[in-house]
Amino acid sequence: MSRESAVPEWQPDLEPYEKPSRPPAEIVEFPVVARATRDTAATPRPRRAPARVGLSPALAGIIGAATAVGLGILIIAVPVALIWVFTTGDGLAAGLRAGVTMWLGAQSVPITISGVGVSLLPWGFGLVLLLVISAVAKWTARMSGLTAVHKRQVMGLSVVAAVVYAGLAAGLCSLATSGAALPARAAVTGVLVLIVWWWSAAGRTGVRQEVLANLPDHVRSGLRAAITALGLLAGAAAVLLMVSLVVHRSEFVSMLTAPGDALGIAALCLLMIGYLPVALGWSVAYLLGPGFTVSAGVVVSPLSQSAADVTLPAIPWLAGVPTGGAVLTMLVLIPVGLITGVVLARRLRSIERWQSRAVGIGVAAVTTGVIVGLACRLSAGAVGTDRLASIGPNSIASALVAILVVALGATLVEVARYVRRRFRED
Repeated sequence: MSRESAVPEWQPDLEPYEKPSRPPAEIVEFPVVARATRDTAATPRPRRAPARVGLSPALAGIIGAATAVGLGILIIAVPVALIWVFTTGDGLAAGLRAGVTMWLGAQSVPITISGVGVSLLPWGFGLVLLLVISAVAKWTARMSGLTAVHKRQVMGLSVVAAVVYAGLAAGLCSLATSGAALPARAAVTGVLVLIVWWWSAAGRTGVRQEVLANLPDHVRSGLRAAITALGLLAGAAAVLLMVSLVVHRSEFVSMLTAPGDALGIAALCLLMIGYLPVALGWSVAYLLGPGFTVSAGVVVSPLSQSAADVTLPAIPWLAGVPTGGAVLTMLVLIPVGLITGVVLARRLRSIERWQSRAVGIGVAAVTTGVIVGLACRLSAGAVGTDRLASIGPNSIASALVAILVVALGATLVEVARYVRRRFRED
């Protein structure tokens, strides 16, 4: 018997399958449940509302202003006070007065140290204070539970905080070293605090975004192009400062090591951090052409020669002051204006009306000039009397040149765009 015959063959079941039937009474209907699939658009989760602890805008402004003042003193006044005590050997009270004086000077409040009036101030520390104020402003807006619909409450919160901050600064003027500026001068800081506080709180609540969204497109494009121009000018000024310090590295090292001990060098480095924006302001003014004054009747600019022997404050940044004319440095302004014009033209590509495009150019140029002028104004002042009674850049001349650079560069780009379009049409 073979193996193949021993295996039974499989036969399929060819009988038809009959579905069992149920009587109608046993049929049960179940509700249909709709389930979301991946293709179904999911409803976005609503954004969680900001926490609210029951603080009114006025109370939040008072608490926020006191907090901002306390944090600013902790960050700036305390380190300066400790360095003052260990360097001079004076008591803690004298160190605290020196620290508060530096805190006031960081906010552009003219001060007097050892009978010498100083208005050329390290406003680099002021930028640190602005960051602290901005963070506290956002915190107060969140704790008050304000949203984009509370425009008046956001403004009220900012006004209360600015008034309280300026009042505390005016009160602390009495603790500054020998004959600080009058307390009324501290009220000037209230305007800056008001602007920064509203900007930060409005950004946290959405009010700022709503206000900017209501601006015309060409105005928003001009503001953004101004940011580009300012960034290019600041970068070029930083490069110019570094190159000048490398050229005058021997003077820079000698001024940096002048204190002789590690603590004195650390104090000088801390002071250099505060005066870094001042040095950049001088570099911007030199780059634009008007230059800056280093002594009575002595102006350093690419278009003039500076005197050989000039007495300057013992700040190592000033070791990089150019000693001769360098007109070639002003060629950097050409790409600054052209790049700004290209950025502005790309943002305005959907706008055909030449009037709107001209307004965009004007907004970019004027905004750049105003900010450059303000930075140069903060970088000028006095260190005592006589020959150092007025040093620093000319803010008005620098602002006008900045406006001219941006406006001219953007106009050239617009002319090139017009010629190119006409050439394509022909």
